[in-house]
Amino acid sequence: MLQAILDEKVPLLARSPATDVIRQVNSDLDSAILLFKSVSNFSPKTYASRYRFAYGSAQALKADVKLWSAKVLGGGDADLNDAIAAISEVQSTGLSLNADFKNVTGLRAGSNPEVAIAAFYLRDETGANYGLNALPYKTGVQGALNLDSLPYAATTSNGQGAYQISTLSRGLFSAYPNDKRIPYTWVTERQSSGPKISWITKYPGTKYTDDRVSDNDIIMYRLADIYLMKAEAFAALSNTDSAIAYLNKVRGRAGNGDYTGATDKLTVEKEILDERGRELFFENKRWYDLVRFHKEGVIDVYTYVPNLVGKATPLFWPLNSTVLANNSKLEQTSGY
Repeated sequence: MLQAILDEKVPLLARSPATDVIRQVNSDLDSAILLFKSVSNFSPKTYASRYRFAYGSAQALKADVKLWSAKVLGGGDADLNDAIAAISEVQSTGLSLNADFKNVTGLRAGSNPEVAIAAFYLRDETGANYGLNALPYKTGVQGALNLDSLPYAATTSNGQGAYQISTLSRGLFSAYPNDKRIPYTWVTERQSSGPKISWITKYPGTKYTDDRVSDNDIIMYRLADIYLMKAEAFAALSNTDSAIAYLNKVRGRAGNGDYTGATDKLTVEKEILDERGRELFFENKRWYDLVRFHKEGVIDVYTYVPNLVGKATPLFWPLNSTVLANNSKLEQTSGY
């Protein structure tokens, strides 16, 4: 649906093939990028807002789309090379890694040199912020020996205690116990009976005088993500030397040193997937990463994800029953 809806007469359209949708997305992105470039005295650093789309963040989105179409929709090498070219444009905008990982989500995007685009929250705008669901509430962690280290809220209005880091995600760090990202990713609650829940610390919110509130900027694209996307594209093209060079840019800040493992394509791709799991935990990237690497054959998502073991659940979401009821031309997603 490409026309604005101006009244109650909503056209009923059938679903378009995924390849057509991606083609339209790419066309829209190319148009947006051309509009940025048409600005008088354009440079990649012009209008580099971090709270609305700018030239660099549009290129970041294009790279993301190209990686998806390359691996999931069969776009192959051409799309991978397009992703690399888009990322080179992102790099030209002047982003730089924070020297200290704690500043990745600790600094507001407006003063954060790593962030390409983020959503801004004021204290009283956080009702639908998913970070709120990760904050424990005080009565739930009462008695913890390390209570002051836990990002708890005083009430369930500001901390739902619904999300914790999984055993599988913690396991990605097992080979790197001194990884500098760990304190800013999770902390394990310690009770007198021993270790209990590992709470997420990536979006800890702000501790005000009356309570902790989840008002962190929610990052959509940042430079470490961009570097790992470029590593992924190079690896898929069997250029593992270049892939490892970009992988190492992210590993270095974490204090894990350069990658020294096997350099065959499959091993390097799996390491990039694991590094994305460590670097980007709780940044809404993981499921899409798993689908891309599954489609390329790096993992089998039906054995990798515990909740999918022994199942044949489709990897794409179903249409809501209300949506189907309102449009008889729509067909349900295959498998549902």
